[in-house]
Amino acid sequence: MLQAIAEIRKNEHQYMEVLQKKGAEFFYRKERYATEFSLIVIYCECKFVIDFNEFQNSLRSTDKFITLNEKLHCIILDSIDEEHYVKAAENINYTLLHLNTKNDYYISTIHSQEYDKNDYANMIYELFSRLEDALENNLKNIVIYQDFVI
Repeated sequence: MLQAIAEIRKNEHQYMEVLQKKGAEFFYRKERYATEFSLIVIYCECKFVIDFNEFQNSLRSTDKFITLNEKLHCIILDSIDEEHYVKAAENINYTLLHLNTKNDYYISTIHSQEYDKNDYANMIYELFSRLEDALENNLKNIVIYQDFVI
């Protein structure tokens, strides 16, 4: 897993740029209308053995699925409050467990309420930091939604 963490850290700036660009509409709605959202990142060492069309059908039409590379994917959950974002991430995890029975994966989530407007780079950084915690501690197939402390 150390290689995975090194790969994520090496490309983290690139991933941030992609997420900031593809998430611009969500960031705008938060600033303009106070519409909250959540980010989920999923890492699987092997390619997912799932049909992404089927997986995307399990998401709401307002949510956004983003592929960062063949091992790393992100979901932006639209209009979700701080009280329910972990449950939504757990539902996605449940769907992945049933669609992806052959591979373990690592998943983390974060909510926009925790961050000030225009602090999205830090939000994305923390999302990847939580994913790195999951990888370091071998926390497979469970949602990491807060900073991991040993």
